[in-house]
Amino acid sequence: MGPYPKVVILAGGKGKRLRALGQVLPKCLLPVFDKPLLVHQIEQCAQAGVRDVLVSTSAVFEASVRSALALYTPPRGMTISCAAESESLGPVAGLLSLVPWLEGEAALVLLGDEYYEHSSPFLSLAHRTAVPDLLLGVIPNSAPHRILCNVVTDAVGRVLSLREKPTLDQLVGSTRWCGFTGFGAGLLESVAQESAERCVHLGDLLSLLLTRGSRTEALEFREIHLNLNTADDALMASLVEARRQYRRDGHALLTAIEGVIECSYSRH
Repeated sequence: MGPYPKVVILAGGKGKRLRALGQVLPKCLLPVFDKPLLVHQIEQCAQAGVRDVLVSTSAVFEASVRSALALYTPPRGMTISCAAESESLGPVAGLLSLVPWLEGEAALVLLGDEYYEHSSPFLSLAHRTAVPDLLLGVIPNSAPHRILCNVVTDAVGRVLSLREKPTLDQLVGSTRWCGFTGFGAGLLESVAQESAERCVHLGDLLSLLLTRGSRTEALEFREIHLNLNTADDALMASLVEARRQYRRDGHALLTAIEGVIECSYSRH
């Protein structure tokens, strides 16, 4: 077991930009090549040594998520459960409502619409013997239009500041948060409800904890990372995942897929 025995996957988003697809499927169940996005995330968490998974979703999609999980055989030694919000609480209040399930243990929190091509950051966690108060997944050298949450680090990977939804003139450097967070044991329990009520986005909560003195480190992820907000995003994630698997197998379609990704991702 790794230093983060639990993970919460926040999968309650409505997916409005997915149009008709978002009306019948939660973003976490969008197909990414040969399996749902949720399964990709669960299997990457298993590589980090996670033991218990809690998928938090909306009441609208609870039946769909539970059905998918019932058909899925999880990695050995892992248990998966599902919790549904009767009404939308938002990411911060929704996460804090799940604090009792954590039982004071260190935990990962993932946004349920994030696709990570590479699993190496997850694998690196399995070998850690100690964790900081906060561990933020970051991607350096990001194009400005991809930076929805701007992170500033020092030369040794300590996080100095974080800003949610920055304007172009507010950007400092080119590093972005990629929806991955590790919380040290008991950290979320320390958040007062009145403080959390001021936080609209999860990035706002992370910024609050950082300004309160939480020791925060960066965990570097490599591109490609995608937030599956649109059908185009989901298609690109499928192409990237196909490329990853075809490279291993030497598939005849590899060259064609690489050309499409190279042409499209730089403009995406």
